[in-house]
Amino acid sequence: MKDLSKKYYTQLLELIDSGKYEEARVVGTRLISRLDEFDQNEELEILNLIAIAYQKLGQLSNAANLLEGAFNSIDIDDNKIDKEILYVTLSNLSSIYKSLGRYSDASEILERILNDDDFVEISAEKDNWALMSNLAAIYSDMGDYHKSIHLLESIVDSAIENLDENDSSLLIYRSNLAMSYAQVDKLSYAKDIIEGILEKYINKFGPKHPSTNNIRYNYALILKKMGKYEEAASIMEESLYNETENFGDLHPNVALMLSNLAAVYVDLGRYNEGTQLLEKALVVQRSVLGEEHPSVGNTYVRLAILNLNLGEKKKAQNLLKKAKEILSNSYDSDH
Repeated sequence: MKDLSKKYYTQLLELIDSGKYEEARVVGTRLISRLDEFDQNEELEILNLIAIAYQKLGQLSNAANLLEGAFNSIDIDDNKIDKEILYVTLSNLSSIYKSLGRYSDASEILERILNDDDFVEISAEKDNWALMSNLAAIYSDMGDYHKSIHLLESIVDSAIENLDENDSSLLIYRSNLAMSYAQVDKLSYAKDIIEGILEKYINKFGPKHPSTNNIRYNYALILKKMGKYEEAASIMEESLYNETENFGDLHPNVALMLSNLAAVYVDLGRYNEGTQLLEKALVVQRSVLGEEHPSVGNTYVRLAILNLNLGEKKKAQNLLKKAKEILSNSYDSDH
């Protein structure tokens, strides 16, 4: 590895660790032209780091293309390929596919890893839990909540026996389980779990940390399902502000929070405000997810319904036409 390439590689690691993803992307671009100076394992590590930067910046298609290109350029059966690096790369690609709404592709990758004898042999129990948790999240996105709950309950049971009650991984698994419980209407139970976790996160990271903000937002979602719309709206507004401060306006999380806050405004009868927020969410989604993402199609549907309720029949028809084109293509490509 030549000195300049080594310098870029070290910079890339430091920038990712410090959360400076735009700077990491710039350094990563310089490194891509120098990949022939690295062996295959180093190349995979570098591409993973650059993909992480893209994903954190909301540039999901770029992240997916980068890792797909990596798999097209290497022989994964080559004994010189480090299995751990290979599994990390596959896991990262699954995460990106999930963010892109390619749930079948995402779940297939993780199921393949978890059933791989080599992975079982070399992986620590924590690695196994992490992949199972990611797979549970995909099942939840696909609407298979009971399958998600079954996986998460097994993770939490094992983690409680092996980890401190304040361990970050355990708190994440319990939070994910609470949200799955909420999806099957175990709302009081889910609320109690999230409240306890939120208190621990505030004490550990502070009130505005991205991880704390994510838990606070989940708490608001549970309140919404319980019909506590005013309280949910207030917490979601705080979460949206923090998320924008943490990641900027054009980020998938911001789009999601805008969309769900819009739904709460509609529940409160604030239709014009809900429509405005949903239109903002659509702008962000189209920018970071692409025009053909299922979430974009679903937002068009919701906007059509809102416009119909506001008497904008012609606008609603046009929005539904766009939604149909996107969702039909999405269904065809996923089956």
